[in-house]
Amino acid sequence: MTEYLLARDNRAFAASPDGSWGWVAEARTDDAAMNEAIGICDKHRPVTQRACELVSVNGRPVGTN
Repeated sequence: MTEYLLARDNRAFAASPDGSWGWVAEARTDDAAMNEAIGICDKHRPVTQRACELVSVNGRPVGTN
């Protein structure tokens, strides 16, 4: 998590409520970072686990102002 927080912008962190996670930094855009983070998380998520969701974009929690 420290690497994610220290990375440059256009970054996103996604996680499954069941424990899978993925993150990306220095993507072309924020939208690209969000899609890539979810894709990485889903790639490591067993099909029996719930879907991955965005947790943070550019170091800010998703769903807060």
